[in-house]
Amino acid sequence: QMVEFKDALAACCAKVNEMIGRDYILGIAKDKSQQFVAELALPYLRHLPAQVCSVATNTTNMGITSQSPISMNYRNYLIFDDGSYSGLQLYHMLLGFCMMNTMNDLTTPRVYVVVPFVSSVALEAIEQLRHHDLVAEVRIHLITTDRRIKAVVDYFDQPEIEKLTLIFGNNTIPINCLTMAEWKFADEGSIPKQVENITFKGKKYKFVSPQPPCYKTKTE
Repeated sequence: QMVEFKDALAACCAKVNEMIGRDYILGIAKDKSQQFVAELALPYLRHLPAQVCSVATNTTNMGITSQSPISMNYRNYLIFDDGSYSGLQLYHMLLGFCMMNTMNDLTTPRVYVVVPFVSSVALEAIEQLRHHDLVAEVRIHLITTDRRIKAVVDYFDQPEIEKLTLIFGNNTIPINCLTMAEWKFADEGSIPKQVENITFKGKKYKFVSPQPPCYKTKTE
C-alpha cells in the first residue's frame, strides 16, 4: 500500500509546531537522510531553527561533531529522518547525541525526533534508549504517525512464533522489514538481502534493482 511521504511529514511537522517554540537547534547529518528530510520539512515548520548543528550517524563518531559548536543557551533539539526499520542507526545517533549533551552539562535537554514511519522493532529500540543510564537526564520525544513499517515477525501471531521457535530454534523469524521507499533502498540490516535477488530452482531472479538515494551525489 502506497502512502504519501509528504503528507505524513506534514502531519508530524504540525505536531512539532505545537510542541516547540522559536528557540530550538536543528541537528542534521550532512548528505544523509536526516538533512534530506529536514529540508523537505522546513516549509511546514512555523519557526526556523535558531541554529543548526551536525550530528553523526555512526558508532565511531557519535553525537555533535566538533566542527559545529552550538550554543548552550538552547534546550530543545530537533532531528528528522525518513524512516526507522531496525532502529539501530537512530539508537546510536541519539545515544551519542545525548551523551554529548550530558557532557555539556545541559539542564534537561529535550530532543524531538521526527520519523514519519517506524517499525515496532524501532519503537522498542527507542524505548530501551529512554532507560539507558547515559540518557537519564535527556528527554526524548518521538514524533511519528500511526502507520507502522511491518517487520517480518509482525506477520506471525504468537502461537505461530512459538511453533517455529520450537522447531527451528530462536531467532528463526527475522526482524527485517519488507517495506521499501521510492527514494532509497534500505540496507541489509533493514530489508532482507533476498528481496534484491531471489534464487528459485537454481536460477537468480532480480526482484528489485537498488538505486542510490536521491540525496546522494553520483560520485559517492
